[in-house]
Amino acid sequence: MPRDRWQADGYFDVWFPVVAPTLALFRRFRGRDLNDPAELRGILDAYERDVLKNTESRQAIHLLAEMAKRTAISIGCYCADERRCHRSRLKLLIERAAKWKPL
Repeated sequence: MPRDRWQADGYFDVWFPVVAPTLALFRRFRGRDLNDPAELRGILDAYERDVLKNTESRQAIHLLAEMAKRTAISIGCYCADERRCHRSRLKLLIERAAKWKPL
């Protein structure tokens, strides 16, 4: 589905690439066996490191966490199986951020 049809067809309200895996990460792990738990864990760990080292991404995760406290949110991706997608780790990061309390 072309990106310009996503909102028109009701798939996405907001395109939010700041929390997406980087192109470098996609290239690094292209062709890996996502059915191998060790491979998948390595990919998701790398995604988490990448997203948390970026200030804008960290802030976006906290924004999503605050929004999720008030209203249901959905995270979309082209991956068919959420268990083998960055969305599974992003969900955990958002849940963790929702519990975070500033000093």
